[in-house]
Amino acid sequence: GEQTFGAGEKTFTDNVIFSTAVGQAATLSNQFVVKSQLDAIKPYKSYTALLSQTGTAAPVISSFNNLPLENTFSGAIVWTRASSGLFDGTLSGAFTATKTVVFITQGSGSSRLAAHSPDVNKVQIISMNAYANQFADGSITNASIEIRVYN
Repeated sequence: GEQTFGAGEKTFTDNVIFSTAVGQAATLSNQFVVKSQLDAIKPYKSYTALLSQTGTAAPVISSFNNLPLENTFSGAIVWTRASSGLFDGTLSGAFTATKTVVFITQGSGSSRLAAHSPDVNKVQIISMNAYANQFADGSITNASIEIRVYN
């Protein structure tokens, strides 16, 4: 249903906020849409976070409040260390073959980073020592990662 607050300042209909200025009627040029509605029309699911990794530990989310910046998947991605310089993000059945893309940046760490989805259950981060050309632990600092699975 529709509700109006503050003498017509805002009108709420089906979780959409209409009207930006006091007393103005809603038009196509001044409407707001809530984030959940935008998420529903994006052509992909998305996970975005900053990750850091030290020693031989699993990567951890280093974004604000240690939470992903965005996660529109059905569950949390669990990060583990597979072996030296190889790290897995697992979410069962989430990463559809030929529809999954992974973007990663180096952040402020010293490793060269790459990422891909080897199967439908995980994405994998590869961390290489930039000087010795070998797998490396402990050199990922605030690397940004985005995982998209297109519809």
